[in-house]
Amino acid sequence: MPVGLIVLTLAALRRLAGAEFLSWDDYYTVALNPAINRTGMPDFLWAWTTPFMGLYIPITYSFWMLLSPLGYVAQPDAVGSHLNSWIFHAANVLLHCANVLLVYRLLGLLTRRDGRPSNPWPAALGAAVFAVHPLQVESVAWISGAKDLLSFTLGLSALLVHLSAMRGRKWMSALLLATALLAKPSAMIWPLLAVEVDGLCRRRNWKQMASDLWPWVAVALPAAIVAKLVQPAVGVDSVLWWRRPLVAAFSLVFYLYKLLWPVNLTIDYGMTPQWILSHVPVAALAGCALLVLLGAAGFFWLRNRRPLAALAIGWMVVALLPVLGFTRFLFQFYSTVADHYMYPAMAAAALAVAAIVGRAGGVGRAMALMVIFLLAAQSFRQAGFWADDSTLYAHALSLNQHSLPVLTNLGTQALGRGDLRAAEQWYLRAVEVRPTYPKARQKLAQIYILQRRYDQAVEQLQLIQQTQSRWPASVQMDTDELARLLKELKDRH
Repeated sequence: MPVGLIVLTLAALRRLAGAEFLSWDDYYTVALNPAINRTGMPDFLWAWTTPFMGLYIPITYSFWMLLSPLGYVAQPDAVGSHLNSWIFHAANVLLHCANVLLVYRLLGLLTRRDGRPSNPWPAALGAAVFAVHPLQVESVAWISGAKDLLSFTLGLSALLVHLSAMRGRKWMSALLLATALLAKPSAMIWPLLAVEVDGLCRRRNWKQMASDLWPWVAVALPAAIVAKLVQPAVGVDSVLWWRRPLVAAFSLVFYLYKLLWPVNLTIDYGMTPQWILSHVPVAALAGCALLVLLGAAGFFWLRNRRPLAALAIGWMVVALLPVLGFTRFLFQFYSTVADHYMYPAMAAAALAVAAIVGRAGGVGRAMALMVIFLLAAQSFRQAGFWADDSTLYAHALSLNQHSLPVLTNLGTQALGRGDLRAAEQWYLRAVEVRPTYPKARQKLAQIYILQRRYDQAVEQLQLIQQTQSRWPASVQMDTDELARLLKELKDRH
């Protein structure tokens, strides 16, 4: 079974072998990062002392630094990177394969009855869904998505150690959880997932769980505080507290819909909190809330009758809890929902399949195999969209014509080619979406300076000066540079 799962995974994702680095964060995190795109000893000190792009993820950066000597090439590419993207894509695929086997192991443990070996089919088919569901493609195809993969590897390893009978498991599992948190802070979900597994499937009481899991809480709480301090949600729409459950309910239903019908997947759905509240009809939001309440009722009804099915419901909610919209997070600047947020939650789909197949006969297994084949085919197609910037952005723009990061990145590509007219049009489309967006305004000013349209350049820079404090630091212009440039242009004029 494990070999078959790996073969299936590699077949579905093999198109990633020739994929490139993307301007969708990869240049900043890896390809052009001076700490990684270099020869000599990796700069581990930088990884452990410097929050970068609003995240403190030293384990992930150390992982990329260990890969960089393997992927280093003497001749740089067109953007100046000395790194071979194939090495990093291969590492992501291998991490995903490892996670598939870990999910298979978890399902095997949870479907075992009275200590006897379990039927391997439920665990295998559940792990296969985790392996090849199209929602998984973003995390695996996106080199910067290694943080999601690595965090899941370490978090699930912590859970499996917790479920084992080995000596010292309490502290070993807590250590693994700490490394998962240093790979990505959202790993703070794992203590709650462990409580669900213990309470539903192992029938442990609160005293037993507290005895084993208090070290997990001790490392997770500081990580949550650090994550909030390092990654403030500056620029994200503020939503009144009583409206946030509506955003969360919509997000949950959206993920469930994409789980069941994984088509038209993209990197930016554009569903900010304000977009959801202003574009989704009130009746639809109420319907989403009702579905969530029905799911909660189903959880309580199943918890004693079908604990594995109840765990599937609870796992999905807990795994998505940090990114549902109850609290603000930075990516909400573009969208509340994103495919890569479903990576840890996809284990819920694996649990649900295992629960269903465990009670089905041969016909049920045959139907599950057919669905898995269709999912793998769709993943193979989806992986093709991640080949390069042009392919990815063309696909994204066909699904969301108002994608702010896509429009801005297309403008940057045109600017890099020296096509100032096309670049200006892309940036103007970006500011139509967000009129005060400083990154697009800065690029427009750059174009106008090159064209000696100094009055228009000053207009753009003044608008940035007035409004950019309300935007995330990653899209702001350096204040001193902005003041210097404005003075120079005014003097010249």
